[in-house]
Amino acid sequence: MVWGAFCGEEKSELHFVPTNTSVNSSSYTLSILDPILIPFWHGMCEKEGWTAVVEDNTPGHNKYASRCQEKNNLDSIDWPPQSPDLNLIENFWNDMNEYVRRRYG
Repeated sequence: MVWGAFCGEEKSELHFVPTNTSVNSSSYTLSILDPILIPFWHGMCEKEGWTAVVEDNTPGHNKYASRCQEKNNLDSIDWPPQSPDLNLIENFWNDMNEYVRRRYG
């Protein structure tokens, strides 16, 4: 699995989750929220004035992640899981998968 974020033309670093590794709320908070998303979000808020985070409702975005978001005043919007119609990054992942498939076949 690969995790990433974007805001306009700005993008976060990518985080690669090893194959056969499950992402739960605790690991999501420790490996993605704290080191990557929270600093990226604060930077975008400074630049844009206000920014919301769009997340799907996967299990990793619950419990500890919710506490971390509240502690950091992270504004988030819940969306249906993996809905490409509503979550723009799903379209990016589809394009990325197609690129990798064509290039490395």
